[in-house]
Amino acid sequence: MRAVLGFLSRRGLFLLNNVGGKWKPLFTGGFPQVVDADVGVATATTIDQLFPRMRRVALGALDAAGGILAWQNPEAVKILARIDVDFTHASTDACTASFGVAADGATLNAGFLDGVNVGTLGTQPYSSTVWLRVDANGGTNDWITGSKASGAAAGLEGRAYITYMKTSAA
Repeated sequence: MRAVLGFLSRRGLFLLNNVGGKWKPLFTGGFPQVVDADVGVATATTIDQLFPRMRRVALGALDAAGGILAWQNPEAVKILARIDVDFTHASTDACTASFGVAADGATLNAGFLDGVNVGTLGTQPYSSTVWLRVDANGGTNDWITGSKASGAAAGLEGRAYITYMKTSAA
């Protein structure tokens, strides 16, 4: 019986073959390219761009736009992102919050989640059902914000989990 072990890393594709109880390289290659189905040519996409990343960000409790969450894309390329928000403590008053992609850290947008109840329903998680494009760091719309849509956010606690993948274009 032949045993082969394969794995991907940020350095490329690796295949190892078990020969006489010792693992020896069968193949070590660079990064494969991804073929763009729309145009039928290889793009500059690398394995690095296919690995999803997650950032955990503590939520704030300010009533200003971006006062619950203001996170700027740290990447030099555009990303596709989604958000999961885990509220561990409800606001002390009735409150709704919205999360989306914005031009700065102080703008309300509801592209991910629109008017979720974070007051009277108690603590619970919310997940966006969409992936949105976020511009590269320093671009026009490179922020993900969470803002009070109505009521008061005082007492609100929790974390946002932002999952994203790099795209191939800056």
